[in-house]
Amino acid sequence: MKQIMPPKNLYRYRPSGSDFFEEEVRQLRNNGIFLTPAKFLNDPFDCNPAIQKSSIRDLTREIRRFGFEKFRKIRMDHAKASGEYDPKRLQELRKRYETPTKSAIFESPLLNDLLSVYRKNDLRVSCLSEVHDSILMWSHYAEGHKGFVVKYKVLSPRGGSKTSAAPIKVNYVSDRPIFSSIDILLWRLDSLQGDEVHEDPLLDAFYLSKAEIWSSEEEWRLIESASNGGGYYYYENMVPIQIIVGINMPERNVEFLRKTLPEIDICRARIDPVSYSMCFE
Repeated sequence: MKQIMPPKNLYRYRPSGSDFFEEEVRQLRNNGIFLTPAKFLNDPFDCNPAIQKSSIRDLTREIRRFGFEKFRKIRMDHAKASGEYDPKRLQELRKRYETPTKSAIFESPLLNDLLSVYRKNDLRVSCLSEVHDSILMWSHYAEGHKGFVVKYKVLSPRGGSKTSAAPIKVNYVSDRPIFSSIDILLWRLDSLQGDEVHEDPLLDAFYLSKAEIWSSEEEWRLIESASNGGGYYYYENMVPIQIIVGINMPERNVEFLRKTLPEIDICRARIDPVSYSMCFE
């Protein structure tokens, strides 16, 4: 999926009755955002595409269709360029690619391992939205309007996974993504040809595709590898500029927000007197 530039502002719905409410508010002073392991997201279909492991016969057929000599050259050239193989190991590797069937037998566990890595939901995510006044989202993600919404000013990333973020737009689809070993094989071959940078379809399918029933959320995501750390990540270009307090937030929590974040504008959500909507003061 081709990515687009994020809007100037994004919003994050948060509860206030949890044990980590006060710590999360304090972290806002340093642009800290908590990223959750993908496996803990509330929708069991989220980050969970259908997986199909291809048979050796199917992989062999696909290698023949691609062009066996072309396939073998790409794989061997990549091995040589990696610098990980001495002449003896290169010779052993070349034997693995003597025929389409041998190649498929060798590639199959590698492809399935890659699928398994993504299946483990190794990445961490934080969910943001283009909208701040969704009654459903206030009810669902902000603890029945007892929570709050953080308004972020989104600046251009300046590099460094711990200091800059590139929010990525979620793609809403009618059909659940399905991935096979063959899909991964073709993507890897495509990525190894030429100097063009190819998008990662696994990242799209596992972390950026949701059922279209959620489309009204207009979601964007921050995504980090769990190996980069865990918990809070600090982003120079995601600047909290306003806190919107929920209709039902306890006054003690409102006071904690005011005392902890005196430099950030705080406003209160109210029930619109004549319609099913919210107003802010």
